[in-house]
Amino acid sequence: MRPTLKPPVARGARSWGLGVLALACSGGLILHVDPHGGRARGVEPDLDSSETARQAILSATSVVAEPPGAELAAVRWLRSHGARVFVDGAPPRASRVELSDRATSKWSPWTGGDMGLQQIVHLSGVRSLLLGSPIERAESLAFLRQMPALRVLEVDGPHAMNDDGMRYVGECAQLEELQIFFAAVTDEGFLQVRHLKKLRILRACWVSLTDKAMSAVRPLVELRNLSVSGRGITDAGLEPLRGRDKLVEIGLFGTGVTDAGLDVLKGLKGLRELDVRATRVTARAIADLRSALPDCHVEFEPGSGTKSNGDGRSGHRHGAQ
Repeated sequence: MRPTLKPPVARGARSWGLGVLALACSGGLILHVDPHGGRARGVEPDLDSSETARQAILSATSVVAEPPGAELAAVRWLRSHGARVFVDGAPPRASRVELSDRATSKWSPWTGGDMGLQQIVHLSGVRSLLLGSPIERAESLAFLRQMPALRVLEVDGPHAMNDDGMRYVGECAQLEELQIFFAAVTDEGFLQVRHLKKLRILRACWVSLTDKAMSAVRPLVELRNLSVSGRGITDAGLEPLRGRDKLVEIGLFGTGVTDAGLDVLKGLKGLRELDVRATRVTARAIADLRSALPDCHVEFEPGSGTKSNGDGRSGHRHGAQ
């Protein structure tokens, strides 16, 4: 199980030489058009691309991709304050927004602050949102109530979310994927997840959770992929997973799970991926599990449970899509 947060769009335009058409638009948007699937998807331009190649592509298509009216103004404002906004579809609409406090060679950190979050409300078609910059007041996350198209929410950073902010996340009943990394979320805040009955993917790693938090998983009957970490989650925390045949992938890296916890997982006939590295599980229990679930790929490192520092920091950060 090699989880990764796959960005919904490519980050560069190096596919120009592969016969893919692209169009440069206002605000730095480029549309990539798949000649086989007929889909256009928005990407941010590759800063290393040559002007000659860009002009050749512009002459190959007459498509103009701009989100309409207030949405275009919001896209430009967000980008001018360091947000990464991706546009796709026909007519073109903003589909993903990323806010990060980390600068890279291509990106500036988010400078819009809490007030700037309100600009995202104008992007009614946004389905995916990354919150990776500090939030000063949890009430600033109330804008999530006005995003009915939102399906994927990723939280990354110790100041990007706390228990108070999770109250607003719990109101996003339409969410299908929620990922929380390094956030200041405890059991109390995580319990809000129980309201997200449509969730199919749930990952909460490097956050302070215990077995109490795992009770939030019980009502999530559509869940297919679950990843948690931390020694606070033990065998007792796996009880809500009993009989959940829809679960396809489970990540328990760095948890306090032992051989006894695997007894619960043996009954999950739909399970295909399991990560129990850096746990207290033994090789004998893994052999029994593989016998019970021959179609399940298990990631296990004998003795790794004694090497973990208990918070899962030496493991993989993301789960497979």
